[in-house]
Amino acid sequence: MVIIGASLATIALLSACASNTLDASTWKPIPTVSVKRSARHPGPYFSTLLVANINGYSVLGFGIPTSGGNIAPIQEISGVATQLNALISSIAVDSMGNIWTSQFGETYLQRYTDGSTGNASPDRVLITTGWDDLGVAVDSDGNVWASAAAADFSGTQAINEYDGYPLTPPIRTIEGSFLTNPWGMAFDTLGNLYVANRYGGNIGSILILSSSNGYVSPIAKIKGPNTQLQNPSQIAIDSSGRVIVSSYFPQGRVIVFNSGATGDATPSAVITTVHNPGGVAVDASGNIYVSEEVNNKIFEFAPDANGNASPLSTITGSNTTLDTPVTLTMSL
Repeated sequence: MVIIGASLATIALLSACASNTLDASTWKPIPTVSVKRSARHPGPYFSTLLVANINGYSVLGFGIPTSGGNIAPIQEISGVATQLNALISSIAVDSMGNIWTSQFGETYLQRYTDGSTGNASPDRVLITTGWDDLGVAVDSDGNVWASAAAADFSGTQAINEYDGYPLTPPIRTIEGSFLTNPWGMAFDTLGNLYVANRYGGNIGSILILSSSNGYVSPIAKIKGPNTQLQNPSQIAIDSSGRVIVSSYFPQGRVIVFNSGATGDATPSAVITTVHNPGGVAVDASGNIYVSEEVNNKIFEFAPDANGNASPLSTITGSNTTLDTPVTLTMSL
C-alpha cells in the first residue's frame, strides 16, 4: 500500500488496521492542536495600531496588517463614560493589553482593559496629584511612567513612576535641569527609558535613562546638529533596538537611529514624506507608522524607508474618524 501526503502517525495507524494488529482497547486518538487568536486582535489581524485621537476625544484601533484607505477602526473608545473629556496627549499598552492614557492639563492617568471599545469606563484612574501629565509609558513590570509638569505652574519638570494603582504616590520622581518639556517615552528590551526632550536648546534631544543608576539622570543623550532633531515629540523602538523619533517643527521629519546611538549621532534614515508628523509606532515586521496630525492621516512605511519615501499604505478618509491623531502605539 502506498500512501502519499500522510503523516507517519497516519501511516502507522493504517498499517495496523491492514495487518489486524490494532488493539482497540488501548488505542487512543491522536490529539489535535488548535491555535486561538487573542481577542485583542480580532479577525485576520496580528496586532492593533492604537491612536490617541486628540480632537475626537477617543482612542481608535486599526487592525494590522492593513491595506489602508478609508477604513473604519476595529476599536473605538469614546463617550461620556470613558472620561476622555480633555485632549489625549499620550497612549501606552502594557503586557496584558491594557491601554493607558494621559490628557493635557489633567492630573490623572486612565486604564482601559484589553478589548475595551465603545462607551467603556476606565477600570483604573490613577490620581497624579500635583502633576499635569503629558507622556505615558509602561515598563516590563507593569509600572506606569508619566512625563509631567508641576500643576502649580512653577515650571518644574519631572518623570514619575507609579505602581499603577489608584491613590498611591510615585515610586520614583526624576527631576533635574536636563528635563526640558519631556513628552514621548519608550522602553527598550534592556529596560532603558528613552525620553523625547523637546526643547533642549534649539535642537532638542533624546535622553536615555537606565536602572543602572536608578534612572536619576541620563546615562547618555542623543543630541547635536548631526542628529537633525528639532523639537522631538514621540518615540518608538523596534525589536532590533532602532530608535524612531518624530520631529515635528520647524521641518517635519521622522528620524531613525541605529541601536546604541548616542551623542551627535548621524541618523540611519530620515523620512521627509510626512508633513508635521505626530505619533510613531512600529509593528513586529519593523514597518513604521506615522500620524500626520494636520491632515488626519496615518502612513505606513517599509523598515528601510528613507527620504521622500512612498508609503506602503495610508489610512485616511471620513470612515476612519481620525481627528488630529497626536500619538500612536502598537498593541502586539
